[in-house]
Amino acid sequence: ITSVLAFKALKSIEASEYVILFSSSRMWVVAGAFVFLQENFSTGKVIGTLVILFGIALAEWKKQRIVLNQGALLALAGAFCFAATELVSFFILRQFDANSFTVYSYLLPVVALLVIHPKTMKRLSFYLRPKNAVNLTAVSIGDLVATLCLFYAYQLGRNAAQIGPIMASQTILSVLLAILFLKERRYIFNKVVGAMVVVAGIILVLY
Repeated sequence: ITSVLAFKALKSIEASEYVILFSSSRMWVVAGAFVFLQENFSTGKVIGTLVILFGIALAEWKKQRIVLNQGALLALAGAFCFAATELVSFFILRQFDANSFTVYSYLLPVVALLVIHPKTMKRLSFYLRPKNAVNLTAVSIGDLVATLCLFYAYQLGRNAAQIGPIMASQTILSVLLAILFLKERRYIFNKVVGAMVVVAGIILVLY
């Protein structure tokens, strides 16, 4: 569900905007860590989360108003679904090893998708082209490494309320890369400042 929402959102908004909006998933992870995972409540984490939200709003500030179009709403919906999935994953990882769980979490959605949309098989030839195959492999490896790092981090620290917001540190890097390589220069000041505020919020969450 998260991937579908993400792809639809990216058709309507810039990649840098999507990444910043999607970082709101960290807010849901912190809230879920307190309520669902029953981690100790921390005022610093709450304040840090609010700062992160402010950074997201600042980055979306356009022409003196926040533009919440369909793409932005889809990104926020995807963020919520992603956070819910992450919280359930953390709960399962309390009694499950990270490697095995990663295999299941990657394999089962693929099987489910093929069962629901069997016609998808006909489109797989697109990914067999050399250039597409290389790009897909690189993305898949990066995603796999990131997932394993996340799962191991939780098993070692058991602190989703900290790990979740730390993951938002990818925001500033993604925004800068989008500006440099995708030439997304519109509202560049808001994007950069908003990303920096998000990082400041992460620091507050840690302390």
